[in-house]
Amino acid sequence: MAKKLLKKKLIARRGAARVSVRDVQEDVQEEPPEAEESAPADEGEQAQEGEAPEEECAEDDSDEDDSDEPGSEEVALETADPFDLAGSPAAGEARIHEIGAALGRVWGTHTAMPMSVAPVVNIQRMPIGILEFDFRTGGGIVIGRCNRLKGKKDTLKSTMCLRALRAAQRTCRHCKFFIVSDPETGRKNCRCPAIRYWIAHEKEYAWLPAEAAIRLFYGPLPEGSVVDGDGNASLMCDPPPHLAGQKGPGGKVFKRRAISFAQMKRCEPMRCAYVDTERTIDAAWAQKNGVNPKLVLLVGAKWAEQTLESVERIMLTREFDFIVIDSTSMMETREMLEDRQAGDRGTPAGKQRIMGDFIKRVQALQAEEGLAGRYAPTLLTTSHLTQKGIGGYGQHAYLGATDGFTVEHGIAMDILMKADRFIFNEGKTLALYGQFTFTIDKNHCGGMGSTKTSGAIKFWLIDTPKHPVGDSNDLETVIAYARQFGNGFISEGKGATAKLILHSPHLSGERKPFASIVRCKDFLKENEGIYDDLRARVLAKLIADRATLSVVEGAEPEGVPVAGEA
Repeated sequence: MAKKLLKKKLIARRGAARVSVRDVQEDVQEEPPEAEESAPADEGEQAQEGEAPEEECAEDDSDEDDSDEPGSEEVALETADPFDLAGSPAAGEARIHEIGAALGRVWGTHTAMPMSVAPVVNIQRMPIGILEFDFRTGGGIVIGRCNRLKGKKDTLKSTMCLRALRAAQRTCRHCKFFIVSDPETGRKNCRCPAIRYWIAHEKEYAWLPAEAAIRLFYGPLPEGSVVDGDGNASLMCDPPPHLAGQKGPGGKVFKRRAISFAQMKRCEPMRCAYVDTERTIDAAWAQKNGVNPKLVLLVGAKWAEQTLESVERIMLTREFDFIVIDSTSMMETREMLEDRQAGDRGTPAGKQRIMGDFIKRVQALQAEEGLAGRYAPTLLTTSHLTQKGIGGYGQHAYLGATDGFTVEHGIAMDILMKADRFIFNEGKTLALYGQFTFTIDKNHCGGMGSTKTSGAIKFWLIDTPKHPVGDSNDLETVIAYARQFGNGFISEGKGATAKLILHSPHLSGERKPFASIVRCKDFLKENEGIYDDLRARVLAKLIADRATLSVVEGAEPEGVPVAGEA
């Protein structure tokens, strides 16, 4: 009886997608049908379920054998040997492709494919501009996933979010690499193809075959596309499985048609949104951390439900690439804010339930385009730590985030921030810089950022002509390693005017000589894009070589007397 129910569920899910249950007939051998279920499954059961009109079913039967549509192919799963006794890798690879195609006919062409070709498994990270953090995490924030910074107050969480916003505004939303401007011509460049295409109408993305979606993910046009004289491109595609044989808004059955592609602008920065639940955002401090406030959508709402729904609506536009929520700990449910008699009743549970549901919906939205989606938004949240634990003899309280266990499982990278000390001026009226530590509590995207790896950050908190706000040792350390790596980074030159040679693919002639290290530093400070590219290449080599990072201490700014620590 259970096997009959399985067959019914398969038929109900496939509906009018014109997919036969022959795919699984040999894997699930049916019991002899009862009298009332002896009617053919293609007519009786579909009519009973109301999946498609009778005339559409007849039309499906008439051209099922002649259609080239992926959804109408019959994958002969029953003819394959389920046990590959010969041990042939080629047979196994072919089998995985066949089964993936069969699953794709049920749920969509982009929902099942071999891991070797699925773009979603190619993890990309975005460095935030703090070298120790980027190195220990294996490259920075995980792009297209959920990330979290947690810790007590004054542990640099909000400032780290601003540094991440700065990095996002300098990163191309298409290729996910830094945008670099040529110092002489001003021409911007990234790693996008010379001409990058994307689907003209997002609603038609499901029409693309899996191979076409994978190719389009990396920028070039899918094979078989036609480009006209004006540069417009199109590809003839069959209807996707869930639309095959169905009628559109005008009452016409979906048929094979041309899917249009539009040329995308290269070097387009990520679009960012900032959800400020703490009401502590400061435009002046954001600008000192390199953020352009004009390119950030600021979101503020009354209660948690409003805030999280706003984030969902932003993500549904498919227009935003990087979203910060600072912080989830300050969000409260509407019931708790409006019911003065509620007291503390249900506060943690209600908030954690809402956050858990939110994370699940975020992950569903990130997977909306399947395994070949290119514009899955990146989420960075902050959370305060609170005391947890069960009272009683032998039980110990501990500090934990307030987001609930669902969030703990749903995030890709979880960072615990701590403040070690702050260094003040002589009068102790101004904090010059702070020293912070971080621990990777979770990193499920591989790389060097192993769980429980720790690092230290020395972050300058004031802006001086010789020392801007930020990681005080970043520039010195990057230049030291670039000189150590030599050719391709910073090599030693000859002559009084070329003691050092900076190598970069974004420079005219791909190299630039300098008479001294000071002039090289000044050039990199003035041309932040060139420095971002050099820094990213140094970081990539350090991670690839699994080297040990030794931070080079930079000189303290002149004219700022240091008193001591607190």
